[in-house]
Amino acid sequence: MVNIQTADIMSDYFSTYSRNVRVVAWILRFIHNISNVNKLRGNLVYEEFKKAENLVFKSMQLRSFQDEKFLAKMQAFKDEEGLLRIRTKLVDSDEKEDFKFPVLLPANDVVKLIREEHKKAMHAGSYILLARLRENFWIIKAKKRMKNHECTFKSTPDVKILQKTNRQMALLNNLTKITIPFGSTNLALMSVCHKTIPFKHTIMHLMGREKVSTSEEKRDFSVPRTNVIWTIL
Repeated sequence: MVNIQTADIMSDYFSTYSRNVRVVAWILRFIHNISNVNKLRGNLVYEEFKKAENLVFKSMQLRSFQDEKFLAKMQAFKDEEGLLRIRTKLVDSDEKEDFKFPVLLPANDVVKLIREEHKKAMHAGSYILLARLRENFWIIKAKKRMKNHECTFKSTPDVKILQKTNRQMALLNNLTKITIPFGSTNLALMSVCHKTIPFKHTIMHLMGREKVSTSEEKRDFSVPRTNVIWTIL
């Protein structure tokens, strides 16, 4: 029988948060398969990911939260999975349980979790990122961690994307320049122009004169108006 101790989990060993959780999930499956007759096969399922993530959180909490006075001040308690959670003022609300009782996490071990959530949020600002994290977690000194967080991008480009871009550029280079007649509204014709720069082609649509009722000095009368619609490519 093989047992894995929470203190042995390296919550920040791999390059990304998801990869770290995935590796822990595979380790847990390996332990299950060598300890049970019924073997688990195929891809990892949600329950395995959730179990691995909880184990990673327990490892963070075990290393950082040993002060009982601090936990009592934070109104922390352990749930049925053994995770430390915070009892917020939204206990009686209709929000989901993770929002009413978020998981307590230290500030030092959540850098990769913040970075991954930042990418999922399309590199949103610190307040939006903090709100997204607050839906499931209560991070110590979260605002300070958001300000110190630096978004980093991989400098190595994707080979497949480069190949696709090169094929598209080669196709564009083979196109001949097309002269668009003045006043033409053929958008499909404009879209194949060779190396078209933004705002190079503009179409103006005029909509006939209309009478608009108005009131001035308590006298009602009609004013002719002309509507203009601009299409800029």
